[in-house]
Amino acid sequence: MRRWTTWNEPNHREFLRPQWQRVGGRWLPMSPHIYRRLHEAAYDQVKAVSDHNQVLIGGLSSFG
Repeated sequence: MRRWTTWNEPNHREFLRPQWQRVGGRWLPMSPHIYRRLHEAAYDQVKAVSDHNQVLIGGLSSFG
């Protein structure tokens, strides 16, 4: 068994953009949707190699 992480610190504003997108006069969060698609694609590939592989999601950056 091996452990993998699909992204490092997705909540860090410098690592994943766009964080927000203006849609119809409102600002909507975009990075969670981008991160989910990236994670799902990587997860499928990591598991295709071995069902025993474990995949971390949400390794966040600390603030403060």
